[in-house]
Amino acid sequence: MIKNTIKNIILLLFCVISISFSVFSYESVSTEVQLLKNRFYAKKVMKLIRSAKKNIRLSLNECEYFEDSKDISSRLLRELVLKAKRGVQVEVVLERGIGKELGKKNKNAKKYLFDNGIIVYDDADDKINRNNILIVDDFTVIVGSTVWTEESINKNDELVFWIESDEFAKVLTDRFDHLKIFGHR
Repeated sequence: MIKNTIKNIILLLFCVISISFSVFSYESVSTEVQLLKNRFYAKKVMKLIRSAKKNIRLSLNECEYFEDSKDISSRLLRELVLKAKRGVQVEVVLERGIGKELGKKNKNAKKYLFDNGIIVYDDADDKINRNNILIVDDFTVIVGSTVWTEESINKNDELVFWIESDEFAKVLTDRFDHLKIFGHR
């Protein structure tokens, strides 16, 4: 009986200590995470870009631009240019193209953005950039497998998360800055 009482006291003590560490050691962070379904991706991203007040950071593996085209990737890029012209800081990191085909696809997008005053970085030479990230106003993050091509946005089954958190945005901004440092302007 004394043995069971000692076990129960030790167990109770362990629980109290664990609870106090969890209550006092960690800061509660309010983060909203949503799974963004394919059919809503373009509409939500366009709305997010239009709502930007301070900055937009975009990192993509693949991004297509066709002049005078109404395809969604070209419209998204045009919206980035409009925001930049209205004073929002816009920076983009695109895959340089270890595989030659990827470099060709991104070439028109890079040229269009650069010609319209947006800073565009190539990723590092030795690695393929698979960081598909959009960070708006240091708070809202869209991260996942979707790239800015007609196929990816309208045909593929992609997995994308919409996250509202300044802490998470900071972590991915640091990642974005790392890609810029090791890439090329």
